Amino acid sequence: DQDRKVLYHGMIDDQYGYLHRRKEPTASYVIDAVDALLQGKPVSLAETKLEGCHIGRKRNPRNRTELSYYRDVLPILQNRCQECHREGEIGPFALSDYEEVSNWAETIKEAVTEKRMPPWPAAPGFGPFTNDMSMSDEEIATLVRWVDHGCPEGDLAEKPPEREWADGWRIGKPDQVFQMPRELSLPATGVMPYLYFVVSDVFEEDRWVQAMEFHAGKPEVVHHILALLQDPKDQGRTQDGLRRGYFGASAPGSTYVRFQPGYAKRIPAGTRIVFQMHYTPNGTAMSDRSEMGVIYAKEPPQHEVKTFGLANTRIRIKAGEADHQEVKTMDLDQDMTLTALMPHMHL
Repeated sequence: DQDRKVLYHGMIDDQYGYLHRRKEPTASYVIDAVDALLQGKPVSLAETKLEGCHIGRKRNPRNRTELSYYRDVLPILQNRCQECHREGEIGPFALSDYEEVSNWAETIKEAVTEKRMPPWPAAPGFGPFTNDMSMSDEEIATLVRWVDHGCPEGDLAEKPPEREWADGWRIGKPDQVFQMPRELSLPATGVMPYLYFVVSDVFEEDRWVQAMEFHAGKPEVVHHILALLQDPKDQGRTQDGLRRGYFGASAPGSTYVRFQPGYAKRIPAGTRIVFQMHYTPNGTAMSDRSEMGVIYAKEPPQHEVKTFGLANTRIRIKAGEADHQEVKTMDLDQDMTLTALMPHMHL
C-alpha cells in the first residue's frame, strides 16, 4: 500500500500447481488484492502457499561422470514413476523420454528430496506395506547426483527395454462390466455433492468376486469411486461407505485389486451395485461415464474378504497444534486377518 506494507504474498492465481493444471484460473489472488487496495477495502486473503516448478535451464553435463540416464535413471523412473507419468495416465507429463526428463530435472530433484513424489504418505517405522511406492534413499541419491552432474545422457545402448503396461483391463478380461447408466455432464467449477448411480440388477444368487478394476471416464476430475452393495428390501444390509463399509473403491493411483487365491468378496443374493461418485471440477466442463469390471471366482473361496469402516467425523484439531492423535476402536466378534487398510481424511 502507500505505506509500503505488503498486503498480499503468494501465488498469482490457481491455474498451475503441483497436483493440477487448468486451462483457466478459478481464483485470481493478485488481481483481487490489487482491486481491494484500489477500492480502499481490506485484502481478504493475505497469503497463499507458493506452488511452482523450478525453471528448466539448458544444462552442460559433466564430461567425467559415471552416471547415465539410460543405465541409472530410467530404470528408477520405470519402477517408481511411470505408473502415473506416461501417456494417457494421470501424471501431467510423461517421464520416458530423455529430453522431457532432463527438462524437468530440477523439479524432479525437489519433488523426490522432499518426498512429495512418488506419493507415499505413510509414516516410516510401520509396515512393511506390499504396495509401498516410495523411493529408497539410494534411488533418491542417484537422481540428485544425476541432476547435479548436469543430466548426462549416457550411451543409448544401455537403454533398458521399455516397461510393458497392460492395455485396457489390468486384471485381465472381465467376466462382467458395470457402467453408469448414462453420461454425466460436469460443470467447470463449483463443489459437487456425492452422486449415486444404480449400475446393476438385483443379484438372484451369491456371486464371488476375485478381482475388480475401475475405469474413470474422466480421471482428471474423478476424486473417487465407491462401489456399494444396496439391498432394496433391507436397508440394514445396505453399505454406506463408512461404518458399513463398501464393496470396492478407486482413487487416483489405486484403481484395481486382485485378491490372492482362496480369498474373494461376496455379492449377496438380493443386493445390487451402486456407484458413489465424487467429482472435483477442474476449470473445464466435461462429461463422465465411469465403469467397473469384475472377474468372478471359479468356486467359493476359503476366506471371505470384507471391508469395514472406522469413521470418526468429530475430529477437532486446535489451531497450530503440530502433532495430533485420534483413536477409534471397533469390537470384533470373531478372529480376522487384516489384509489392507485405507486411511482417508478430508481437509
